[in-house]
Amino acid sequence: MRILVNGEEGDRIAASDRGFQFGDGVFETLRLREGKPLLWDRHWERLCRGLDQLRIPPVSEAACLEDLSRFGAVAECMVKLIVTRGPGP
Repeated sequence: MRILVNGEEGDRIAASDRGFQFGDGVFETLRLREGKPLLWDRHWERLCRGLDQLRIPPVSEAACLEDLSRFGAVAECMVKLIVTRGPGP
């Protein structure tokens, strides 16, 4: 298993992260083939719609695609992309 947190290799999320505490975030589970997400337009649209509905600031599509491309050595895999509101009260 490989984990990126905010684009960096890691496996720690702050206990104060609202996604961890309250589920205050959005996720998409998608299939990658050689580092390229399948049906990306649909996943991206749904992710953005969820962030908008929760009034969480949008994330960079280019940054998401760059992070996903880092899994390119794997012929095919599943990835869970999670965006939370981040640490807070």
